[in-house]
Amino acid sequence: MAANGMEIKMVEWKRYDRQQLLDDVWSTPVSRLTKHYGLSDAGLKKLCSRLQIKTPPRGYWAKLRAGKKVPAKPLLSEYSGSPLNLNVLVRKRKQGYLPPSADMDPRLATVVHRESEPANKIVVPARLNNPHPFVKITQSALAEAALDQREQPATSGRLIHLKVSKPMQARALRVANTLLKAVEKRGYETLLDDRGVALVFHGLKYHFELYETCSRVKYEMTEADERRRQRGQYVFIPTWTFVPSGVLALQTRGGYGPKIMDGKRKRVEDLLNAFLIRVATDGVADLLRDEAHAEKKAEFTRQHEAWMTRKAKQNQELDKLKTLEDDAVRWQRAERLRQYLCAMSKAPVSSDELATKKQAVVDWGYAKADWLDPLVKLEDEVLDEELTEPRWMGF
Repeated sequence: MAANGMEIKMVEWKRYDRQQLLDDVWSTPVSRLTKHYGLSDAGLKKLCSRLQIKTPPRGYWAKLRAGKKVPAKPLLSEYSGSPLNLNVLVRKRKQGYLPPSADMDPRLATVVHRESEPANKIVVPARLNNPHPFVKITQSALAEAALDQREQPATSGRLIHLKVSKPMQARALRVANTLLKAVEKRGYETLLDDRGVALVFHGLKYHFELYETCSRVKYEMTEADERRRQRGQYVFIPTWTFVPSGVLALQTRGGYGPKIMDGKRKRVEDLLNAFLIRVATDGVADLLRDEAHAEKKAEFTRQHEAWMTRKAKQNQELDKLKTLEDDAVRWQRAERLRQYLCAMSKAPVSSDELATKKQAVVDWGYAKADWLDPLVKLEDEVLDEELTEPRWMGF
């Protein structure tokens, strides 16, 4: 249990196993897999499409039961879509919000201790006094705020994001004003960017919004609608209309981060300290994950650098061995050439002229053998010359 006796909805992510999904949809009809994956038939088929998993064609299972020939299960193709499609959000409810005190990170323990002190209770005043600069610009923009799909005024862009009915606007602004001032009083930063207003906890941004839940009821034609219809004018009749419930909610990160809302016993105004604990808990979890990732990356870097050092030493040894082997080959060529020249010098000739020519070849050959031999390394004016082929420049 968290401060103020609250529980938190813990949120975590996992990755889809594409191979397992492929095996499942080719071994079991989709209608029997919906409960396991928590999706409808259509939803599971859409998931397969996003993950580039081929599904059995229409009539596959009927043909299989009838003993007819059916297509074989395809091999898993390489995924080329968005990496975000591979993630699935897992929500765990009714879990303890905070770790045991002995295991609590000091950054979180500081926030929990501070927000649990009665003297630090955040109190939202009955009237908006000395509004925060972000509240001022939002208050001014509300008069011209566009309507969202629920026909409720909604602010967006470089403002505090509010999605509340007009009677709820004053309350939402007071909550936002109190929250921003309390956060800054505690030494944290607040910022305004294109995504709205954010609380900054140890470098992590928590953009927040306040919204009012609505009840969906079947639309009933008004007298004005009926009069326009009788005059022959086109009248759009929506299926539903949305009625503001008066229930206020404060959420971060588009609903995927810490969130509080009015309940039967407590309202958002009573839960702002608990909200800051939730932000701190979520933020510390992110920080610990990033720190663990950084530690693993640093360890990988150390291991990789050690591998590179050993690999460079190994390559040096291989280069030296290759040079030695090349020298051995050149020495064998030189020795074989000398043996041949020795035999040539002993071979009889029919005239003094041929003997002179043969001796010239033998002398020339011994010089080339000495050039080949790495143990002699005799220089050769012709063979050692570096030659570069001229290139035609197209004059």
